[in-house]
Amino acid sequence: MLIRNTTPQDVDEVMEIYAAARQFMRDTGNAHQWGSGHPAREIIERDVAEKNGYVVEENGEIIFSNVIDKTKK
Repeated sequence: MLIRNTTPQDVDEVMEIYAAARQFMRDTGNAHQWGSGHPAREIIERDVAEKNGYVVEENGEIIFSNVIDKTKK
């Protein structure tokens, strides 16, 4: 398992992970937490640029994505 910063090359895969998470939430009765399209691609790209985005890789595949905003306390 590897934890690393998200790169621009990861953005499409991260967007797929968030789409799956939104579908899971809808399927399990949480239809309103992330409306359609949230987080937007622009947010993910900003997180990459600001080095706040992280992914977890297992066997070369991204299995998790998260953001740690170091400016908020």
